[in-house]
Formats: sequence, C-alpha cells, structure tokens
Amino acid sequence: MNRRFSLSLEQQALVKRARPSVGKLAASVARRHGTDNADDLAQLGMLKAVELVGEYDAAAGASFDTFIFRTARRVMVSACRVERRERALVEAAAGVGGRDACAAGVVALTPSEPETPEHLLAIAQERARLCKRVDGAMARLTNNDRALVRACACEGESLAAAARRVGVEYQKARYGLTVAMASLGKWLKKAA
Repeated sequence: MNRRFSLSLEQQALVKRARPSVGKLAASVARRHGTDNADDLAQLGMLKAVELVGEYDAAAGASFDTFIFRTARRVMVSACRVERRERALVEAAAGVGGRDACAAGVVALTPSEPETPEHLLAIAQERARLCKRVDGAMARLTNNDRALVRACACEGESLAAAARRVGVEYQKARYGLTVAMASLGKWLKKAA
C-alpha cells in the first residue's frame, strides 16, 4: 500500500524532530512485549507521525511528541499483539500447543501429507490433555481474573474493554491480569 504525503517544510521538521522519541518508544514497546522488531515498530510510529502531522496544532499547548505518543504507542502495541497471535498459530500448527493456542481453542493443522487416523487421534489426545491442563489452571483463578484472561489473552480484547465488561477499574484489572497470567504460567509449568 503506497501512500503519498505532501508535507510542508514545518511539518517535515516536526516529523524529523520526533524520530528519536519514536525510536525510544519503539525500543521500550519491543522490550515490554518481547519482540526483536524495534526497527519495524519505529517505522510504524513514524508513519503514524506523518499521518497525524496535518492535524497537529501547536496553539493547543502540547508538543508534537506528546501529540503523537499515544497513537504511535497504540499502533506499536497492536503490531506486537498481532505478532504474538501469529506466533501462537504457528506453534499450534507445528503441534507445540501453548497456553495462548490451547486456551483460544486454536486448531490449525497444516499437514504436508494426509494424516493417518492414528496420528489424528494422537493429536486430538494431546490437545485434550493440554486443554485439560489449561482449564484446570484457569479454574483456580477468581471469576473476574478468569474473565480478564479469556478476554485479553484468548480473544485479543483490550484490557480497558475487558475491565469495563467485567465491571472493575482499569488499574485493578491490570494488576489482576498480571498476577493471573503469572499464576497460570507457574501452575502450567508445575503440571508439565
């Protein structure tokens, strides 16, 4: 998708000055979400800066960096989430499974040759075993934490939307989700 932007010299200068802070933001988001694609994230952030520079009004009192920060961060985090979901699908297709793939009910097999009934049975049994482990670990969580984990980790819903749906404040939901995910990881490792 080719996009052409016609920017004034002033707008070009604003975008150019934003490059270091967008790069730092990209590095931070990449570290937080466990990806090596900081350069790609920075490129996404700069593209968003170019798109938004026409809407920027210096008279409003905010710097251009502040103006683009939230939007650029949102784009970067979304890209990390998409990458994580794709990685879970690839792992599920390879038969690795994993918390995200099994909890989401992903069955994505890409066989290179026709599967034998014995192989299909073995896959179904392994998937059932993994799902039982995940379900057992999920059952140990409180109802609110379970709903937050399902919404955010399995369905890809934002934490803010999940918190509203569950009926808890964002900060409490954020803390609850962090603790719940850590507990799930610990319980699943023990059960392995």
